[in-house]
Amino acid sequence: MYCPKCGKENSEGARFCMHCGADLSGYKVEISPNISVSPYITVPMMDKEQISLLVEDTLSKALEKTPVFKDIQGKKAEFTLEEKQVIDVFLKVEEGGYVSLSKYDPQTLERCADFFDELSEKRPEIKSGEWFWHAKGSILLGLGKHGEALEWWDKLLDRYPLSYAGWFNKGVVLEHLNRYDEAIRCFDKALEINQKIDDAWTEKGFLLGKKLPKLTEKLLEHKISAEEYESKRLKLMREAKRCINKALERNQKNERAWVLKSILESDKNERMRCINNALEINSKSLDTLCRMGEEKYLSAMVFGETNFIVGWDRGILWEAIEWFDKALKIDPYYTEALKRKENILKILKELP
Repeated sequence: MYCPKCGKENSEGARFCMHCGADLSGYKVEISPNISVSPYITVPMMDKEQISLLVEDTLSKALEKTPVFKDIQGKKAEFTLEEKQVIDVFLKVEEGGYVSLSKYDPQTLERCADFFDELSEKRPEIKSGEWFWHAKGSILLGLGKHGEALEWWDKLLDRYPLSYAGWFNKGVVLEHLNRYDEAIRCFDKALEINQKIDDAWTEKGFLLGKKLPKLTEKLLEHKISAEEYESKRLKLMREAKRCINKALERNQKNERAWVLKSILESDKNERMRCINNALEINSKSLDTLCRMGEEKYLSAMVFGETNFIVGWDRGILWEAIEWFDKALKIDPYYTEALKRKENILKILKELP
């Protein structure tokens, strides 16, 4: 059975998709696996309860602060729960400039998009605000419609060329289209406008690190020499570290930046410090828990005199599994933890 949301294969009768967590109950018909999958969106995630558990009092207070909706409130228009949720999303977009909706059910987002279009037709003055363009772009991004989202951010930047959030979000879309160089240029534009916000520094550092495997491929394909490879690798590493450090200078509570820094550091003690800092910020972060498990896995390797792996420390391997299990207790379908745990169990099974 293939998941109707991400298109990946699951065992017959599965309750949830093991890849994206979508509810599979009620889906019995196989669909094509060649569905465009929305990659993991890296911008900060909103707490689902901020939208799904919205109450009347919260909505009223939010509307009072927002001129766009004051007339609607003044006329005492009655909103459905979905409309209240959407308006709350729009308000958050207006305040923060961007928002990720990647954790939301596609059907819910489609309904949000429909309501959004209807509202903008009834209230055309809404289109005069920058937040309007951010809101629609965020919905398209949340739906994984990256081509449409990219066109939307381009429209926004035509109107507001100095929009930090516009350049940042365009970079996020390009990131998911694997157009890393273009995405980095967008993050650079965002940083030209505002260097004080840490997100663009974080994402730029992340993408510079993502370029390392491509560089390794070129070396293996004999497209570059070993000397050129090492020179470019060191340059990428230095620039990626610089960006992550810039992010942390601006925000010591940037959990993602600490996790990325732990990947880039060569010293084991420094890597552990970074991971522990991330855990102090959020002890239930799936990415951070898995990062600790990965670090334990690396620590379990026993090297010989020639720097080749000659064995494994069984006890440390079990410690690694414990960290992946912590992630799986939070999300039993977290693919990264499932894969890592399975790999370690295979190693343990083969040990004498």
